[in-house]
Amino acid sequence: SVTITVANDLTAPDIAITSPAAGATSVAGTITLAGVASDGVGVAGVQFTIDGVNVGAELSAPPYEIAWNSASVANGAHEVAAVARDAAGNRRTVSVNVIVDNGVR
Repeated sequence: SVTITVANDLTAPDIAITSPAAGATSVAGTITLAGVASDGVGVAGVQFTIDGVNVGAELSAPPYEIAWNSASVANGAHEVAAVARDAAGNRRTVSVNVIVDNGVR
């Protein structure tokens, strides 16, 4: 007989958005979306989204940051999210709300 140990990775990565800061009341122009992510086995990628729409490609290595032109969306409230993924397919999403104020368009 053979004894095996199964160790499935069922834990999603940890992630936090570092920019824009939580509670940022307004953003304008091009800003940096940034986050930090970690996982016991390793982070496979981080994807930033605005209102559920991907901003650029998934980032596969730190630093997890990308430039975003806030003029690409209407003035008003928007959700900035970061989705961390590990090699086992586990995902964790965090988000912050921002107010885009690029003046009159």
